[in-house]
Amino acid sequence: MDDAEEILDCMLSVDETLEEVEEALQNKNYSVALHKLKEARDAISEMRDDDEAEDDRQEVEMHVDDKLR
Repeated sequence: MDDAEEILDCMLSVDETLEEVEEALQNKNYSVALHKLKEARDAISEMRDDDEAEDDRQEVEMHVDDKLR
């Protein structure tokens, strides 16, 4: 799966979770809404961590390339 597909999957997942939050708020089920908001934030955070890890790998690769030259 490429980066664009992963981002799209994450966005769709977050959108679905936010729909569940909306429904829980309409039903005044605040604990469920809060839990679902945390799920959405965790999904976004995971994507951010993956992106930062990819940046770190690229930096290491560039450093190794520079040292090998």
